[in-house]
Amino acid sequence: MRGMLALLLAVLAFAGCSSRGSSNPSIPRIENAWVRAADSSATTAGYFTLHNTSKGPYSIVAAAGLLCDDIRLHESVHDGALTSMREITSLVVPAGGKVEFKPGGNHAMLIGLRQKLEPGRIVRFTLLLENGGTIEIEAEVRE
Repeated sequence: MRGMLALLLAVLAFAGCSSRGSSNPSIPRIENAWVRAADSSATTAGYFTLHNTSKGPYSIVAAAGLLCDDIRLHESVHDGALTSMREITSLVVPAGGKVEFKPGGNHAMLIGLRQKLEPGRIVRFTLLLENGGTIEIEAEVRE
């Protein structure tokens, strides 16, 4: 099922919305997108800030990309001295609001990398919205 979703998202990414250089207020704005460097076959994390510049909320329900076997959205849950991860199945970005994906908080887990991610490289993955739209993320690989 996730494999089919990944293929569908890859196709939709070319027809979906993109935040790069757009002045269209209905397209989410992406800032500070980066992915932690990692070896091939490893798991790493991606971080970014989504700004919803539209007049209505939208919900992110999945992520996919060709650079790895699977991408799952997680949140870090802190309980005293313990920290764990919980998968996010739907994340609402409020109208005029923002959601941050950052170390120690929300993040995209890139599982089963198909190649080594070296600092300075640009990688792409896609977020799938509940309404069928997509958001393309371009992220710099960093240490």
